[in-house]
Amino acid sequence: MELLCQIRESSVECQTTLYHSHQRCANPVQIIVVALLVAVAIQTASVLREAPQQSVQDVAFWSPTLLFLAILILTAVQWFEQSRSHVPNGVVLFFYSCLSIVYLIKALSLWPRAMHTNDYVFLPIITALAVLSFLLQWLPSFLRPKVVVGEASETPRNTADIFSEIFFTWLTPFMKHGYSNVITLKDLYELRHSDQAGNNAPRFQEVWALEEKKTHPRLWLAITRAFGSEWPFPLFLATLGIAVSLAQPVILASFIRWVASRNTDDPQSYTLGLTLSVLMLGSSALTTLLEQQSAQLFIESASRVKAALQVQLYQKSIDLSNSGKKDMNVGDIVTRMSSDTQKIWMAVRLAPWIWSAPLQLIFSMVLLYRFLGWSMLAGVAIMILISPLNALLVVFNSKFEAEQMAAKDKRTRLTTEIIENMKCKCPLALHIVSRKCRVPSFIYIADTFDSNQAIRVGECLSDEVEKREERRGAQCYEKRTLA
Repeated sequence: MELLCQIRESSVECQTTLYHSHQRCANPVQIIVVALLVAVAIQTASVLREAPQQSVQDVAFWSPTLLFLAILILTAVQWFEQSRSHVPNGVVLFFYSCLSIVYLIKALSLWPRAMHTNDYVFLPIITALAVLSFLLQWLPSFLRPKVVVGEASETPRNTADIFSEIFFTWLTPFMKHGYSNVITLKDLYELRHSDQAGNNAPRFQEVWALEEKKTHPRLWLAITRAFGSEWPFPLFLATLGIAVSLAQPVILASFIRWVASRNTDDPQSYTLGLTLSVLMLGSSALTTLLEQQSAQLFIESASRVKAALQVQLYQKSIDLSNSGKKDMNVGDIVTRMSSDTQKIWMAVRLAPWIWSAPLQLIFSMVLLYRFLGWSMLAGVAIMILISPLNALLVVFNSKFEAEQMAAKDKRTRLTTEIIENMKCKCPLALHIVSRKCRVPSFIYIADTFDSNQAIRVGECLSDEVEKREERRGAQCYEKRTLA
């Protein structure tokens, strides 16, 4: 074990040394960016030199010009954020990764035809410089020392880059630890500042204080005003995911036409088939990523709403008067803090379906009409016929849940009263039994009450119950005999 600990410490020290050495060596990134700017500028100048009169109307001139301006803007943004954040900028990483892919595809597609031209020389150079720039800016987050589960107080999500956020790789150490060990409380990461209840509750309290002044305060309006600013972006991701998912049948139809064209006299190129295959795979992967990110953001927002409501209910229960506590006991408060807030959590979690479900239905109908014609009305008729049955099931389920919640409230109220009575009567009963059994009083020796004395008290309690039952039986027998 000591050897393993030493190896782990040495590996962490090595990663820390590499990370800090990379942080100190910021010159390679600047050199690569300057070289990339020079290459793009030379490409723009060569296009301008070949056709100076038609260059303003040529895309070959404006493409490197806009690329040069974009690199300048991103470099300024990166320099501004470098002293403020230790996480690589997601826009910069996406830009250089997309630039590398686009220029690589362009270089490969023009390789057989224009490899000897002057413009083609800049394509592999720009591609290589973009790849180097991406790697040099992404490596700091990769070389950062890995978080050890159980020893870190800060969540690794605070230092995760954009790709770790998308693919949830920041959670990998915790998942590995949970696969081979039992998860305990010390293994859990601390919540982010934006997820803590102490930071979300004041947002809701301010809005709810304004809502209470109205004649008819509405909870959903308060929740929307307090946390509604977090919902447009995940809604946009959900809409984009629907659009990409609906593009898959269109790509599949094009791929089927390409396969059919291979058996004709005018076959389509293999490049088109390869492109359609990559688009099918990419659209499926992109749909999954967009849907998961949208679901993750809505789950986080729903958890913040639930935490804020629980804090508000807890503070309200503390301020209840004696007359209010008669109508609202501990069981009712616990039910509202657990079950009712969970329903609101589920409502916020499923809120994007109010927008995405009709949108997805409309686009699906349009695609079905395009591929099947009026035959798609058969599916629409089946859906219309099934809708009343679904409505009846929803009504039945809501009534059942209402009855179930009423039974839960009654049970919780009864259990709370029983426990409170037990708390009042058990110490007195134990004190009486301990005196009869010649055991020191439980009330006065609570700190030194051992297991043997507990066994003796339990035996005395059982003996007292048996004797009481025997006396009751004898009294009943005597009454019957006299009668």
